[in-house]
Amino acid sequence: MTFEECQKEVDSLRRKQGTERPLIRVDYGGSIYKGLLARTDSDSESRTPSSPFGLLVLEEPGLSRRPQTILQIASISSGAIRDPNEN
Repeated sequence: MTFEECQKEVDSLRRKQGTERPLIRVDYGGSIYKGLLARTDSDSESRTPSSPFGLLVLEEPGLSRRPQTILQIASISSGAIRDPNEN
């Protein structure tokens, strides 16, 4: 997945859920990860222009902060970022 594809999918989920930190599902390397989007390098304010790689950082939902899952954007397949409530 490219930065632009990631940004498009994340922005769509943000609009749909009405929050900067949407709950997302990512199919990644044969595993499924679900969590709140804590940060993504595809966002223009956090993107490092000289780096060809970027990250999605997911947090477990809940009242207290839980461990984070870090996924490399370049290793995510196109269409693999989705709303966890859709099949």
